Amino acid sequence: MGMEAVLSRKSPRGQIVEYTGDQRGITLVEILVAVVLLSLVSTIFLNLLVTAMGWNELAADKTRATNYAASVMEELRTVSSDFSVLCGYTYSYDQGNWDELGLSLPAMEEKMKAEVAIQADDEAAGLFGIKVLVEWGHRGKQREVVLESMIWGSS
Repeated sequence: MGMEAVLSRKSPRGQIVEYTGDQRGITLVEILVAVVLLSLVSTIFLNLLVTAMGWNELAADKTRATNYAASVMEELRTVSSDFSVLCGYTYSYDQGNWDELGLSLPAMEEKMKAEVAIQADDEAAGLFGIKVLVEWGHRGKQREVVLESMIWGSS
């Protein structure tokens, strides 16, 4: 055994504590391990944060699309048009026939496109099936919300 320096000091409780030369301070290896662990944990945390922000953005877009589709559906209910004339067609901005519905809402809102399909369920009773589809792009993928309902209209 080599000669090691032994240091002594009193602890706050009055006990004498002895330190050998290899027990003083933090070594460079311990600091490097701590830095690596800290950077690993922070990288994982930041990745989770970015993923959560993406899901939050998708949820906000889906809520906006659902509200937009509900607005289109509600306005269709209040429009006093003859659904038997409109039935059997799909109405959208892309097809250029959105104005035939008589809605004040636009066919496109922000980055979302609406499409309305009207089908006769029981034309004699004046019952029509309405389907409102809202599409948008999110991070390179096409997303959609679909609302379907039955409306009594004039036949």
